[in-house]
Amino acid sequence: MDKMIACKELLLKHNILNIIDIHFANHICALQDNDKGNEELWLLAATSSYYSAQGNSALNIDTIKDKKLLEIFNIENNNDIQELKDKTFPKIATNSLLKNYKVIGKPNELKYIIFDTKLFYLNKFYNYEVVVADFIKKRLKIENNNSRLNTEINKLFPENIIKETGEINYQKVSAIMALYLPFSIISGGPGTGKTTTVGKILSLYLTLNPNLNITLIAPTGKAVDRLNESIRIFKAKHTENIDNTILQKIPENAQTIHRFLGINSRISRYDKYHKSSTELLVIDESSMVSLTMFAKTFEALSDKCRVILLGDKDQLMSVEIGTVLKDLTNTETINSFSNEFVTLVNKITNNKIMLNKAKTPAPLENSVVQLEHSYRFKTNSGIDTLSKEINKKKQFSYSKEIRFYF
Repeated sequence: MDKMIACKELLLKHNILNIIDIHFANHICALQDNDKGNEELWLLAATSSYYSAQGNSALNIDTIKDKKLLEIFNIENNNDIQELKDKTFPKIATNSLLKNYKVIGKPNELKYIIFDTKLFYLNKFYNYEVVVADFIKKRLKIENNNSRLNTEINKLFPENIIKETGEINYQKVSAIMALYLPFSIISGGPGTGKTTTVGKILSLYLTLNPNLNITLIAPTGKAVDRLNESIRIFKAKHTENIDNTILQKIPENAQTIHRFLGINSRISRYDKYHKSSTELLVIDESSMVSLTMFAKTFEALSDKCRVILLGDKDQLMSVEIGTVLKDLTNTETINSFSNEFVTLVNKITNNKIMLNKAKTPAPLENSVVQLEHSYRFKTNSGIDTLSKEINKKKQFSYSKEIRFYF
């Protein structure tokens, strides 16, 4: 206990924690009917609050276990805080947390803090993750088997292989994915053709159903303007290979997520009680969308609504909690697919695209495609090599904890 008291006192003495972290920890301890504050509970609550301010939806016990306070709280060691130099975070008795504290509960319990295996959540962020995960889980099965669709895909995506490099044309693969699965993620860096690809996908959807209700949204006004401009450029460039009546139906009136949901108005336009009638939702720049906004958006959609996420996991993150796109695409087996999806692609392309088969099944294996070829600069050029190295470094420079229940 002395070790825990010392940690709390040191954190307060050196102003390591934000005033919000301190008040939150005091509040949780008060709810526990312990006016003096339980040291273990106080430290757990304060650290959870601190990590949420860094954008994490949960506190993973492994990130603080046997770690020095300097490392946990990103403190620069200097002569003023020498007494913190070798101080480690006290051991949390995770096996008895649920028994000892009424404010901590299991998943789906109405408690202030949710403890699940190694993760500590504020209740609302746990529930937001469940909403997002449940929405996606319902949309992971391959649907449709339309021979006309296959023909139209080959018309708009005639190339199976990129001529310059001999690489697989993942734009075509992503189109097949987005047309055959109700939920899909098209990820890729600048210049890989995400907007061009989604423009063709929308054309194909409208060819099959000219009255399809399509909505385009993005997290910021600037992203909305960019998306609208990209759609206009796409329509102007494809007047020869896409019917004009179809091009006219492709929307170029994207809106922010907040406007779509009506969050800034007195009464929300759409929420879990008032569903949007949109049948296909495209979310651009989705790396910047927070966990909260993903949950609120998905809650506002009908069970039949299909969703396409566009974005680059290595670009800007949300300023709020969660890095949903990064976590959904953070896999070593990206662009590896199930036997069923590989068979579908082979059928459509007449065995001209040989995809990697996933060695072990993964929930999102058929719902994520990473566009790899840049049309802005040559592969292995100086800028291409530099950007890849920067992205490798960034992967280790930050980490926002999030867990999805697939």
